Amino acid sequence: MKRILVPTDFSENAEHALKVAAQIARDTNGEIFLVHMLELPSQMADAVSGGAAVPEIMLFLNKAHEKLEEVLTRDYLEGIKVSEAVKLESAFEGIIKSSKKNNIDLVVMGSHGTSGFQELLIGSTTEKIVRSSEAPVLVIKHDTNNFKTDRFVFASDFSKEVKKPFEKIIAF
Repeated sequence: MKRILVPTDFSENAEHALKVAAQIARDTNGEIFLVHMLELPSQMADAVSGGAAVPEIMLFLNKAHEKLEEVLTRDYLEGIKVSEAVKLESAFEGIIKSSKKNNIDLVVMGSHGTSGFQELLIGSTTEKIVRSSEAPVLVIKHDTNNFKTDRFVFASDFSKEVKKPFEKIIAF
């Protein structure tokens, strides 16, 4: 687990996931790929509209980069190699693409989940990532002050039909 992808929306849950990823990276001498997906309304990214939204897009990009730079100053990241990126695409597609592109060994992501009607219609991004990711996904829902990486349960169907078997990791 040398290459760890941590998607962030700058929420408290994403911060919890980053702390866990930092602990895993520290224990395995790994590196973290911190990525923020900037989902813009389709009319803002529409080239047909004449580019009137370009200043707004640049504002959002600059703010996202500023927030990432702030996150990189966290004490718990000291001594860990962290690469960061902001992508202009949907969270689901961007996380899956980033995972493949960077040859990620583990995705660690926070989840606050969806509920009610929204979950029934579209499901949560985290749930979609767990179902679709070729890399194992560790979902963190709460702050875990003393996360231990000494025991993992690894579930796989070990099928030969797929390039990489469906995997889930449950931490103890």
